[in-house]
Amino acid sequence: MNYESYSHAMHKDILDQAKAINSKGQMKELADDLRRNHFEYGMDGGNFKTSQRDAFRGLKGPSSELERELMKDLRKNHFDIGAGPSAKETTYRVAHTWKQPSDD
Repeated sequence: MNYESYSHAMHKDILDQAKAINSKGQMKELADDLRRNHFEYGMDGGNFKTSQRDAFRGLKGPSSELERELMKDLRKNHFDIGAGPSAKETTYRVAHTWKQPSDD
């Protein structure tokens, strides 16, 4: 008994057509083209400029200077630590309404 798979039996006509095309050499040209390298290596000089370098125009004009008082102020610490009375109330005590128990 000669066994043939269902897939092979269903696609037998397609396989026969493919064999006929391959025997004519039509697919050989395509296969050879697909195996070829399609890159072109040039001898031109490389462009090593980045977009940042192209966009940067350079510094023009006089350099700016900060006023002495403004510079001192910017270097100061502007945090007030420990100044003023300390809060003796917690946020829970402020938010909670205390009720005294009654003798009813």
